[in-house]
Amino acid sequence: MDKTFLKSLERNIKNKFAYLPCHHKPISSRNNIVSIDSGLNSSMFNIIYCDGEITSISITKTIEYFRSKKLPFAFWIGFENEPAWLEDELQSLGLTTDEKESLMICSLLHLQPREPQSLVTIKQILDKAGIDDFILVLKAILPADEHAAIKTFYEQFSDAILTSNSDLKYFIAYINDKPVATSSLFCDNKVSSIFDVIVLPELRGKGLGKLMTEQAMLYAKEKGFEYTILTATNDAKYMYQKLGFRHLKTLKVYQ
Repeated sequence: MDKTFLKSLERNIKNKFAYLPCHHKPISSRNNIVSIDSGLNSSMFNIIYCDGEITSISITKTIEYFRSKKLPFAFWIGFENEPAWLEDELQSLGLTTDEKESLMICSLLHLQPREPQSLVTIKQILDKAGIDDFILVLKAILPADEHAAIKTFYEQFSDAILTSNSDLKYFIAYINDKPVATSSLFCDNKVSSIFDVIVLPELRGKGLGKLMTEQAMLYAKEKGFEYTILTATNDAKYMYQKLGFRHLKTLKVYQ
C-alpha cells in the first residue's frame, strides 16, 4: 500500500482520539508526543501516541505526568516513523500490553444495502436520550470503577456529538426498545473509520456486531467514501474479514 495513503489512514485514527477532547481544551503536543488528558479514571480517554521524532526523555516525562496524576492511560504504538527502540523503552518504564489491534481496511464500492431486520431497530444518535442509551451499552462491558468516567465523558461532549456538522456519528440498535448494540463512524481527511462496535454480552454471537458495522459502512458509502478502516482485536477480526476487511498492520496498546 502507498505510504502516503497509509499515513492518511493513521492520521484519521489519531484525529479521532483527539476529536472530542479538543472541544474541551487544547490537546498537548510536546516534543512530538501527543497526550490526551481527560482527567477521568479510564484509559479509554487518556491516550498517548507519537507524532514525529521523539526522545527517550520525552517519553519518560509524559508517562511520569500521568502517573503523578494517578490517571490510567493507553499508549498506542505501531504508527509510521516510530523509533525501533520505542517498545523496549515502554517496557523498561514498567508498561505492559496484552492488547493487539489489527488495523484493517475495506472497499465500500460493492457494498449492497442490507435486508431490513424485523426484530432490530437501528437509529443514528440525534439527541441526549440516545447518548444515555449509548452510555448504558458501554457500561455493560466495562468495569464498574470506570462507569463514572464514561458518563462524565459522553455527557460533557454531548453538544459536540449532536451538532449537525460533527465528524463523528453514533448509531445504536434496539430490541423491544432496549439498547443492545452500538457503532460509530469518524470521517476526516477523506478517510472514514469505524469505532465502538459494542454488543451486550448476553446477545453476542447473534450477528449484531456485523449489523452495526454494516450500518457504519453504509453511512460512509452514502457520504461518498470509497474505503473505511477500523481496528480489531484478535477475536473480532475474523468477523470483519467476512465483511471484506483485510489486515494492514498491527497496533499495540501499552498501559
